[in-house]
Amino acid sequence: MNELIYIKTLTELSEDLLLAKLEINKYKQKLEEAMKIIDELQKESEEADEVSNSEHTVLQAEA
Repeated sequence: MNELIYIKTLTELSEDLLLAKLEINKYKQKLEEAMKIIDELQKESEEADEVSNSEHTVLQAEA
């Protein structure tokens, strides 16, 4: 009888572990998507800084 309870408990724990892994993978995917967005925003920010610096240099040259 105890063996049956033990096997059932192990099965339940295995199922819980599998569900937890699925949840982790879901959040990992969302994190990866967020990191891609952050990278894109950083690139856009760097490009905007370059344009701003170029415009500032042109204005200084004209002055």
